[in-house]
Amino acid sequence: MSFGERFLTFPDLFPARRAGEPWGERQVSLDLPGGPYRVAGLSDRQAEAAGERFGALCREEGPHTEAAGDAVRGLLFRAPASDFRAVDTRGWEYAMDFEHGESSVRLAGLHLMARLDWAPALSGALWTSEEGPLFPGIFENFLRVQVAYRLLALGGVVLHSAGIAEEPPGKGAFLFLGPSGAGKTTLSRLSEACGRTVLSDDMNALLPGPGPGEPPRVVKLPFTGDLGERREAHPPRPLRGLLRIEKGPADALRPLSSAATLALLVACSPFVNADPHRQDLLLGVLSGLARAAPARVLTFSLAGGFWDILTPISL
Repeated sequence: MSFGERFLTFPDLFPARRAGEPWGERQVSLDLPGGPYRVAGLSDRQAEAAGERFGALCREEGPHTEAAGDAVRGLLFRAPASDFRAVDTRGWEYAMDFEHGESSVRLAGLHLMARLDWAPALSGALWTSEEGPLFPGIFENFLRVQVAYRLLALGGVVLHSAGIAEEPPGKGAFLFLGPSGAGKTTLSRLSEACGRTVLSDDMNALLPGPGPGEPPRVVKLPFTGDLGERREAHPPRPLRGLLRIEKGPADALRPLSSAATLALLVACSPFVNADPHRQDLLLGVLSGLARAAPARVLTFSLAGGFWDILTPISL
């Protein structure tokens, strides 16, 4: 099946450039890692929905406000509903279609077409037929991809993971990684019961340390997960360790090789890990981040005692 056929009525008519009819004149700026991300062309309903979804992380900008030089730009355009296929999503795990190029990435999904372009700085455009209840999810899916590419360019990465912090904030955070069903949400619930702070049980950002010799920083991403208030901001936390998780009858730690750690991080780097034009960049970024943090395999039980073997020791 070729690009877009699952979602688009006429895939061959996918926009060749960032152009179209804006939904309106509203403009919002989102305080997400690697940002700000400034998106123009929203209608009143869409701007209000974005503010509701992202809370204090989203602020209104005047329609003629120029984006700061370091802002990641985005445009929102209107598309007719007839451009999109009706998709039966019952029992289906949603995954967007991607077409990767050296200077652009195209994506198609439920009620959305979007593209990212480097000319030379990253910018994006989103076409949709929705401004009602479906819009926040469409907008968030676009932002997930844009943030993933932006952080990669800055030497960081978005990871499918559970980020769980110890208190106080300066003490650090662990990233728990594994495939779907490995137990990230279960482990997060057990951690909450032990008084730990769940940053996100779905996606977290990992960024280089602020200075030479300093550990990478874990940053919460405000994207939809099963646990936690996604709109609540948290300060960056130093990374204490990377843990590949698996369920078992007893809590235990065992070594994780450098090669296995790198393979795990690649598998957990959504969107960018399927881009053949940026594989070398991704591997370089992940290798550097992996060298800067200890990695282990954690077997955890539903008794919730795994923090007893994590907290007292230096991984």
